[in-house]
Parts: sequence; structure tokens; C-alpha cells
Amino acid sequence: VLGAWAILDAARDQIMTVKEAIGEAEKALEQASQSFTVAETQAKSLRQALSRCLVQQTLAESSAGEINKALAALSRLADATAAAPAEATQDVKMAEYPAAAALVEGRRVATAGAGRA
Repeated sequence: VLGAWAILDAARDQIMTVKEAIGEAEKALEQASQSFTVAETQAKSLRQALSRCLVQQTLAESSAGEINKALAALSRLADATAAAPAEATQDVKMAEYPAAAALVEGRRVATAGAGRA
């Protein structure tokens, strides 16, 4: 009979040990579950931040492209101005274009006459 009591006592000790192990495993599972939830939240936040950064990058690249186009156009304009003959950049004398000179002179006369009245 003493042997049966010893076996029963040993089995109870094993049951307690297993129950303690199960309790520790459940605590670890709960902690892991909470850590996973936090990680999911952080991942979502990081995906949103990445999305915002990609939008900003796209806008910046577009702006840079527009600036490069403007600089190229400015460079072409500067090159064309530098390559233009000196005659083309000088003022044109109205006497060389009689019809235009008469038109301008006629307006001056009309303007001057209106001021006197």
C-alpha cells in the first residue's frame, strides 16, 4: 500500500509540474501575441510612411525634371542669343522702314495735338 501512495504522490508532482509549464507557456503565448500586435501596428505605420515618402519622391523627381527642362531651354536661349549676329541685336532705326516711321510719327502728332486742346 505504501508503494501505491508513493506512485500517486509522484504522479501528483508530475501533474503540478506540467500545470506550471502550461501556465508559463500560456503567459509566453500572451506576451508573444501582444508583441505581434505591436509589430503589426508598427509595420502598418511604416508602410504609410513609406507611401508618403514615395509620393514626395515622385513629386520631387517631377519638379527636378521640370527644372532640367527649363534650364535646357534657358541654355538654348542663351546659346541662340550669343550666336546671333550683332546686327540682329541692335535697335532698328525707324527711318529704314518708312511705313512704320510714318505711322509712329502720325501718332505722335495726333497725341501732341490732343494735348493742346
